[in-house]
Amino acid sequence: MKIIKLLFIVICFIGLAVTPISAFSIELLEDTCFLDKPGKAINGVISNKDDKMLAVELYAKTRTQSLDGTEFNEDAADTFLIVPSQILLQPGDQQVFSIIWQGEAKVDYELAYRLMVEEISIHKEELKLEPGQERAAKVYFLRKFARAIYVAPPEALPNIIIERATPTKNAQGKQVLDLVFANIGTKHQIIRNVELLLKPKDNLSAKKVSVKPKELEAVINILAKAKRSVSVVWPSDIPVGPVSVEYKLP
Repeated sequence: MKIIKLLFIVICFIGLAVTPISAFSIELLEDTCFLDKPGKAINGVISNKDDKMLAVELYAKTRTQSLDGTEFNEDAADTFLIVPSQILLQPGDQQVFSIIWQGEAKVDYELAYRLMVEEISIHKEELKLEPGQERAAKVYFLRKFARAIYVAPPEALPNIIIERATPTKNAQGKQVLDLVFANIGTKHQIIRNVELLLKPKDNLSAKKVSVKPKELEAVINILAKAKRSVSVVWPSDIPVGPVSVEYKLP
């Protein structure tokens, strides 16, 4: 029996929203698998833009978030069938692939996943072998990055509310407003450049004060049934204390 010895050298670069990278590009024709649509699949194209042969492996992981936005991933091999999952491309070639849902026929709300794309390079090398071993190989993991994919029920919609707004001080002793955004809807929503409308709770006749905190300028993806916390600098036009808060998107 031939025994193959694998030595793994991992050099990983993760890009969560990257379409092209130096050696290849991934284009998803859609990012959501709606369970009322025929096929229940997400389709994509991978292109080899390098002058060398390209080998990649595709697989899926679950995606959940903590309150501070930290992402957690677990293997989702039993949930998706990816065809083909291993691709070998000559320079300039393209390959169509499908990510086929294998889970429940119905879901109550949108589920979030990551499509992981890993470039690999395999080199046969003469290594010092133990008795009985005949050949060896080195497997180099060159690049790894992720794309967001979703599985959703028909007519899924987001519904973002501000669940909590708490005056507090941060680790540096500065006055801040801790906000908790909750998505009580059935689809994720990306928010950015959020405008807040605030007024003191003990003076409901006061005019609302509009602020656009820097902390809410960046993209925040709030998954269905998830919550995200953000601390913003306390607005100078509002006295410190309990406040009512509304938000507006551009």
